[in-house]
Amino acid sequence: MPLRSRWTLFLALTLLLGAAGTAPAQQAASPRAVFEKYDALGTWSPDCDGRASPDNNYTVYRALDDGRVQYDSMDGPTHRAEFGVVESAVEAGPQDFQYTRVVQNKEREYRDVMTARIEGNHRRVMERVTNGTQQIAAGRYLDVKDNGALRGKPTPWYHRCE
Repeated sequence: MPLRSRWTLFLALTLLLGAAGTAPAQQAASPRAVFEKYDALGTWSPDCDGRASPDNNYTVYRALDDGRVQYDSMDGPTHRAEFGVVESAVEAGPQDFQYTRVVQNKEREYRDVMTARIEGNHRRVMERVTNGTQQIAAGRYLDVKDNGALRGKPTPWYHRCE
């Protein structure tokens, strides 16, 4: 066998054996696993003693199965203002995690990428991008049309209601 053929065979075998000997890429954690790690599943509201209303939404994150998380926002005792599914979630710091959810609201669908901060039984949105437009930065509502009267105000703390 000529030297060039032996070298080509050696190189091919080395690459094959090298690739076979490497560990597979680490699989990303499921949204459920991230929500569980940050203890973010459950029911949250600015005022757990008050009824669900447009001024006091109850937000519910519940595990659907081994990986997915469902989102519901209630603005009345029997009225669901919006709902959706968390598609992905990643750790963003010791108290912060980022997640992407697809939400349906008033016959339209949109995508949020949010960063939430958890401090004990309290939760606050620190960053939010909706369909590519940043709505919240550093825990404050930005000056965009969709934010209306909330422009410039800090995002509220939601409290665990269970």
